[in-house]
Parts: sequence; structure tokens; C-alpha cells
Amino acid sequence: MPAGRVAAGRASGGGGGPAGGGSRAAGDRWQRRDGGGRGDGRPGGGRWDGRDGRRDGRSQDRRWDEPPPEAYDPGHEPPHDAGAAAPTGPGGEGTALPAPRMTMPDPRDPVAATERRALEAVLQMPDLVPPEFDDLPPEAFTAPAYRAVHAAVRAAGGAAGARTRVGAGGPGATVGWVEAVREEAAAPVRSLVTQLAVAPLPEDRPDRLPTYARGLVMALVELELTRRIADLRGRLQRMDAVQDPDGYRALAAQLFDEENRRRALRESA
Repeated sequence: MPAGRVAAGRASGGGGGPAGGGSRAAGDRWQRRDGGGRGDGRPGGGRWDGRDGRRDGRSQDRRWDEPPPEAYDPGHEPPHDAGAAAPTGPGGEGTALPAPRMTMPDPRDPVAATERRALEAVLQMPDLVPPEFDDLPPEAFTAPAYRAVHAAVRAAGGAAGARTRVGAGGPGATVGWVEAVREEAAAPVRSLVTQLAVAPLPEDRPDRLPTYARGLVMALVELELTRRIADLRGRLQRMDAVQDPDGYRALAAQLFDEENRRRALRESA
């Protein structure tokens, strides 16, 4: 399986040019931080890996023979100190709160798989993603985790902003694009952005990549059109054409337009 296409930028200002053959650039790949390696081939070095360092807290269990805690009395509540330290346990260690987690979709779900592949494409090769990606509404991503990543992509400038960034900055600019999306993402999905940015793509032949990216986005557009058509048909069936003839005709015309859009999309595929 070919590796992801997102480049790992050098820590210093000197970036390398694209290499020929295989993927678009041999140095234009992100690497996971699982061996202490750096994107420029030297050992060590700092780079983000999507993991937030958290210290495990120690829970304390009350003894069976201890008296129960006193009932809460709002009249004797101590003043709140915003700068006060967190409660500590034995040894002065803080009690860590559970890290928020985002439920991941079933990998066997073909719709969720298409959503994931489209996000991988916009993170790893935004210059090849068609403009229709930015027209996708949030509802086009049915998996909450992928919808949150899509929201971060839009907040970072969308595919159009990414194309401008990558076109002006060269191969290493993809690194900055991924980091911009991470900054816009909510904490529970930042690690997911990292995973999508380094995930191997099923297609890495340069001449096939534009078709691959467009096919993913167009598949999401068709799914969204199908949802709209189903909703319009349901509303039309529940509407009384006698009591509201104008509303019925307007809704029928809207349904007709959406069906024509889907038909044209399928014919152009």
C-alpha cells in the first residue's frame, strides 16, 4: 500500500525539490513519529504527532469505615479561585480529567470510507481536489468525526485556500496546510487530522491522482444529492396539492432540478 503524499517539512529554511517517479515527490510525505525519525532523514528532531501528553491521575477510593462526605451547602460554598491549583492526591500529583474522545465510524461502512478517503485527499493533495469539495455542506459527512474534520478544513480556508497556499509555497507548504487544519480542529479530532494526513493512499500514480481525487469528491456530491431528493420526495408526498397548489408546484420544480443535477453528474462520470 503506498504511503501518504503529504510532505514532512524541514525544520530549517532549506527545503528539497520534488523527486521524479512514484508519488509526486519522495520527500513530499508525512512520517509518523514512531521511530524518532525526522522528515529530513536525520534522527531526532521535534515534530507534531497528534498526541497530547497527559499525565494519568490516581483515583482514591474511600474506606468503608470512613464517614460519608458532608452534604453540599450553597450558603457555605468557598469563593472560587480561577487561578487555584487542581486537586491533588498523595505525593502532590494532580488528578487528570479523562481525555475527550471522538467515536470513530465503522470502517466497514462504505459511505464513511468514502468520506474518510476524501478528507485524506484534501489534506495530502489539496491542489488536486476539485472545487466542488468546498460546496459540500456539513451534512454531506454523516460520520460525526469526519464532519468535525470537514469543519476544520473549511475553517482553515477550504480546498481553495489550500490550493493557494500550496501553489505559493511549494512542496513543503502542504505541511503548513495540515498544521493549519489541526489548529482549527477541536481537541478530540486533532489526532484524527494527523492520521488522515499520513494515511497511505490506495492510488499514488501521478497521472491517476487527479481522477482519484475528483471521483471521491463527486461521490460525496452524489450522495448528498440523493439525500436531498429523498427528502424532497417525502415532503412532496405529504403535501396537499389542492390546499397549497403553488407550494406543491414549487417543491416539485425543486425536486426536478435536483434530479437533473444528479443525472448530469452521473453522465459526466
